[in-house]
Order: sequence, then structure tokens, then C-alpha cells
Amino acid sequence: MLALASGLRCVMDALSLPAERAAAPLLHAALTVLLTALLTACGTTGSGSGTATPGSKAPSPVFNLAGYSAQYKRGHADGCAQRRDERLYREEGDYMMGWNDGRSACAKSRR
Repeated sequence: MLALASGLRCVMDALSLPAERAAAPLLHAALTVLLTALLTACGTTGSGSGTATPGSKAPSPVFNLAGYSAQYKRGHADGCAQRRDERLYREEGDYMMGWNDGRSACAKSRR
């Protein structure tokens, strides 16, 4: 920071500008870049208008299921879609847990 300040002084001396006038454009540019970055981060990434047309289905929520078994993932998808394979639900613990979690998670996102 000290090097930057001494470099700025050197430039100001070369241009023969008062310190306040020379620092103002630099400060203004830095604040503009910072504000633009903050506002851009708050923007949406979707391409739609955010409103569903009559008769259209809302998009399914996306869940990170990395590390879960294939049966759990299948059960989660089935639970989210509100359908159930009764045999798997009775016989496969991972499917049953995935189905219950998927049903709960998707029900919350639909509210």
C-alpha cells in the first residue's frame, strides 16, 4: 500500500496536480468497478422472465446427490415426481430413504 501511495505521489508530481484531484478519478474508477461487480453478482442467471405461462409446469428443482447410491438417487427422483415403485420401497432401504427425502424436498420447493 505504501508503494502504491508513493507511486501515486510520483505521478502527481510529474503531472503537477494536487493530490485530491489526482486521486479522485482513481477512486471513482475503483468504486465503479466494485459496485458493478457487486450488482452483477446479484443478477439472475435464468433466461426467462420468471413467470410461468398458464398450463406450463414449473421446472423441477435441482439437488446435489453426488455420493449417494443409485437406488437412493432413483428413489429421490421418484419421490420428487410423486410416484413409487412399491417393491423397491419395501425391499431397498436406500430407495425408501431417497423416496422420502425427494418427496419432502420437492414438496418444500413447490410451496
